[in-house]
Amino acid sequence: MQEIGFFKMGDTYRYGRNVYDKSPVLDGLKNFFHITNKENFKAVKLDSGINPIGGAEAPEGRRIPAICIRSSPHRAGSEETPWEDFFDEDSGFIRYFGDNKPGMGPPEEADGNKVLLEQHVLHASEKESERRRAVPILAFQAVKTDGRIKGNLKFCGVCLLEKVERVTQYDSSREKYFTNYVFSLCVLSLSKEDECFYWQWINDRRDSSISLEKANKHAPSAWRVWLRKGAEKKSQYQRNVLKRDVVKKEDRVLSRNSKEFQVLNRIYTFYKHKKHNFEF
Repeated sequence: MQEIGFFKMGDTYRYGRNVYDKSPVLDGLKNFFHITNKENFKAVKLDSGINPIGGAEAPEGRRIPAICIRSSPHRAGSEETPWEDFFDEDSGFIRYFGDNKPGMGPPEEADGNKVLLEQHVLHASEKESERRRAVPILAFQAVKTDGRIKGNLKFCGVCLLEKVERVTQYDSSREKYFTNYVFSLCVLSLSKEDECFYWQWINDRRDSSISLEKANKHAPSAWRVWLRKGAEKKSQYQRNVLKRDVVKKEDRVLSRNSKEFQVLNRIYTFYKHKKHNFEF
């Protein structure tokens, strides 16, 4: 029987070029394709920013098992990616830009945007019956590891799509404006699973013989709470990591020679006799 793998929050995995290499460990990291492998199914690929896993003709109708999003900070500001995503998974929040680009046309027609816009209707629904049809969004971020820039993905969590905004962006390399979407994601808590996301849930969702109700039995606890209670119980399912707030004095005080100190000092001097204005 095939071992069911898992992704752990904050851990980095090797995403190699050879999708057929199912070795448990590759270049010193756990192998993405080993964890996501399902016999007789195509490999799960994250070659684009927004990657729906191939659908299954399930008992309740066509079902997308999951949508994997991939952010590449090292490409931010480039011609390919002239914007920058914001990941703060420890506070349960990700801000992710869609896949429209200059010259491509209306943003709602870009493949990835279209998929996420369809999902937003379900993720934002007040009806439990519609939320149950929602597709989980799995977030990954490319990171530099052992000198390698490419092929290393950090797992950043299972997400809900909370908000969609249509925005205007500027591509400085082409000196052109274009319209896109930015998606606000809520990262779910995996504390009940010891910070692990078990791939069994996605394998069940890929299996056309398994009903959605049965597949969701392997969903994370936070996902099942959201299905039942919706957005009004967000505090019960959103990820929130407690961290020490104690910072050494030398790390809090700016150097008198720093640019930041000079700017702060100018602001303080300007408002020295206008303290009420400063507070406002």
